[in-house]
Amino acid sequence: MRTGIFLIGLSIFFISCSHTGQKQNSAVKSDSIKNQNKNLETYTWDDELCHYTCKYDTTLVSYRQLRNSYDLGFQTERFQITTKWSVFDISDIDKLNVDSLDNEFKKKIHDLSTIEVINSKYWLNLKKQKIIELKKLYELTRLQMLGYKYPDTLNYKGCPVECKKYITGLKKGGDELLKVWVELHNEMINKQKKIGANNETIEFLNNSFNEKYNSIDNLKSAQMEVISFGWWNKVNHTLNRVNTDNFQTEYRKNFTEIKEECDDSD
Repeated sequence: MRTGIFLIGLSIFFISCSHTGQKQNSAVKSDSIKNQNKNLETYTWDDELCHYTCKYDTTLVSYRQLRNSYDLGFQTERFQITTKWSVFDISDIDKLNVDSLDNEFKKKIHDLSTIEVINSKYWLNLKKQKIIELKKLYELTRLQMLGYKYPDTLNYKGCPVECKKYITGLKKGGDELLKVWVELHNEMINKQKKIGANNETIEFLNNSFNEKYNSIDNLKSAQMEVISFGWWNKVNHTLNRVNTDNFQTEYRKNFTEIKEECDDSD
């Protein structure tokens, strides 16, 4: 009889311990979930069509990293050269300001070089490539601005061979510059024809060119178009532009929850 009572008591003891252990485990899990929730913060961002409200884990990524990476991936003006460096009206030639370009570049290259982005191979490489792109773009835009006063500067190391005739025309000026300008115009007309431009478009382009060619400022117009449409179009192809096609896919990986509000109007 005593043995039976003892066994019953022992069973009750183990059941009690089991319930206590389950309660303790539940409490641990509850605390863990609470701690996880404490680490989640809200972050919002936009693209061309949608507004996103997201949750991110602050132990894995910071707000600053997300914001910097957004500006990098979306290629906002924060890391773009906005100083006017190319002109399409001769009245704007004298407004080109190399000092403004220099100052903007110094600020933006410093910002870009020192920002903290999301710590992953994709974002670190994107930052590296953007630094290279910005430096090269600055170099070429600065040369273009200086080229109006000092055509020799356009003949930089690595300049495409196709640019040589434009540089020669700009240096000699006068009839030689006008000749190069006419050749450039004819090349542009042929390209328009190849892509299917109609007769009205071709006529408009020819009339516009003839009007500028016969004006008293024809040499200024020639200089502007040879630099902007001749020289620049050639050197522009030497720029290795940063590819951000996978930006959003990589960006979304940093959020535990994403809610979208999109404009469905067409």
